[in-house]
Amino acid sequence: GNLPLLALKLLARIFAWLYGTVIDPLLSFFKKNTLKVALAILGIFLYYVVVALEKIFAGWAEKETG
Repeated sequence: GNLPLLALKLLARIFAWLYGTVIDPLLSFFKKNTLKVALAILGIFLYYVVVALEKIFAGWAEKETG
């Protein structure tokens, strides 16, 4: 029946709330400090990529020797 429509309305309301309380302030913050934020995110992202790669390759190395 009307469940999908109800769910969509709820999602829209949640998204609107999120946008008003979280996304909009974040966006204005990003606009003020774009470069710093971009570098920070890039640094964190690269760190996690390196950690993930280390885990993958350490696993492979152990398999080959074992």
